[in-house]
Amino acid sequence: MNGVHDMGGMHGMGPIKYDPNEPVFHEPWEGRVWGFIRTLGPWTRGRFGASRFDLERLPPDFYLRASYYERWFGMLVNRLLRGGLITPEELASGKADRTRQAPTQLPARNLNPEGHTRLPRYTRGKVGTVIRNNGAFALQDTDTNGIWLGGRAQPVYTIRFTARELWG
Repeated sequence: MNGVHDMGGMHGMGPIKYDPNEPVFHEPWEGRVWGFIRTLGPWTRGRFGASRFDLERLPPDFYLRASYYERWFGMLVNRLLRGGLITPEELASGKADRTRQAPTQLPARNLNPEGHTRLPRYTRGKVGTVIRNNGAFALQDTDTNGIWLGGRAQPVYTIRFTARELWG
């Protein structure tokens, strides 16, 4: 890499302060940013491992003044904008445009869990269009031992499939 992101061994940046008791997250919002990155990875153009490339695409002035998690948040916002999952207007207002159709078609997961699932077999692996994000819920799903998986909020979507996609 060639740029401000390659700061290793540079002089004049001051000493690196090490705190053995430093928490992973200094503020609650930092944990939420990390959760967003992990949750939204499949829908934000690129796998989690491509993060370094996207971080290095941040403008140098922002990269130098931003904290670690501010950089990650900036990267996430850029991925969401590039992927068409949010618009600049939605970002500026902080509110979703409820009249806008989801721009991306996504394949439904092809899961075959031994526990309970809400994904019908006939939709698994099929491509549909997300028409509404209904929010995140701790569903009453269970694992193979019948233990409730509650407390782990999962996104719930309304997906539109064509009859041809489902039935051929």
